[in-house]
Amino acid sequence: MPGLIDYIAAQGSQTLDVSPLSAVDGLVFSAMSYIHLDGLIPDNPDQAPSVKEVAKTISSLPERERLARVRSLENQQLLEAMGHSPRFSGLRLTGFRDIKSPDLEMQFSAVTVLMGKDAFVTFRGTDGTLIGWKEDFNLGFLDTVPGQWEACNYLSHMAARVSGSLWAGGHSKGGNLAVFAAACASPGIMDRLKAVYNYDGPGFSQAVLSTSGYRDILPLIHTFVPQSSVIGMLLGHEECYTVVLSNRKGLMQHDPYSWEIKDGSFVRLREVTQKSCLVDQTLKKWITSLSPQEREAFVDTVYEILQSSGASRTGELLLPDNILEIAKSLIKESPEVTLDKILLPLMALVRAAGETLAPFYLSIFPDTRP
Repeated sequence: MPGLIDYIAAQGSQTLDVSPLSAVDGLVFSAMSYIHLDGLIPDNPDQAPSVKEVAKTISSLPERERLARVRSLENQQLLEAMGHSPRFSGLRLTGFRDIKSPDLEMQFSAVTVLMGKDAFVTFRGTDGTLIGWKEDFNLGFLDTVPGQWEACNYLSHMAARVSGSLWAGGHSKGGNLAVFAAACASPGIMDRLKAVYNYDGPGFSQAVLSTSGYRDILPLIHTFVPQSSVIGMLLGHEECYTVVLSNRKGLMQHDPYSWEIKDGSFVRLREVTQKSCLVDQTLKKWITSLSPQEREAFVDTVYEILQSSGASRTGELLLPDNILEIAKSLIKESPEVTLDKILLPLMALVRAAGETLAPFYLSIFPDTRP
């Protein structure tokens, strides 16, 4: 079944004047935000290069530098397809941000797509850095994280630079940032917002869900998750969601390039899988079984141990030398710290899984009831 890049090839001849902006277009922009555009995108909209120009610039780079920017074959194909597409090639890019702050435990990136006087503000999800991972898990014990407030400031900043309608969106954590930015926007910006797209992004604490800003933008939120969603089911959601068919399995369905598209729209399913529901129930039960202090201690301790390896990206953690350093750091921890901050929370996760799976197991094998 066709996916994102096939969509660009099939629908790319229709400009936005002919076929208005769709939810699939929002995913195209959200996937594009993972490309590293440092030094290529000015903040001034009057100087914004077109997608075609950016694609040409990146494609002409030496292979090593080009791969460092696109990060994956799919991202490279996406950008090249956009650069050759009448629908996307003439759109202009501005306001690129890429911030990694260990002190704030924040990983934030965004770029704005200019569509004439209108703009689509897109936020990048977690980029594989340890800082990005830490920020994600901080949502488990904090009501808000610095990246969310940075997103709010960014949306306000870009809204002041364009005069037309606004859209916001993002994949994974980027979807969470888009919703939060819209929820804390001023009334003038809210009035210009047409839609907020959340592609398999996590939700929020009850403190955020109960704010007037979140309630005000609730009708504008369009959330999409794959059938075995895990990330997009985390924390609290008030909005309805659309289930999209993915051609991958398990956690790999989080990959936006695995989402299937037909006739210009997502291929939709009626509901997420039972496995997705069970994982969601287990994680929610586990989180609520721990106090905010216990969650914070668990996340901070694990992060410090992983950080001791010297790795800056999650992919580097599996290198032999880094595994050795992680093991040494774990051994150095006192038994009390290891038990209280790591093992007990993990045991709570096992208990939560057992409590969630037991009713499911008995419903399948009723003869096993005591």
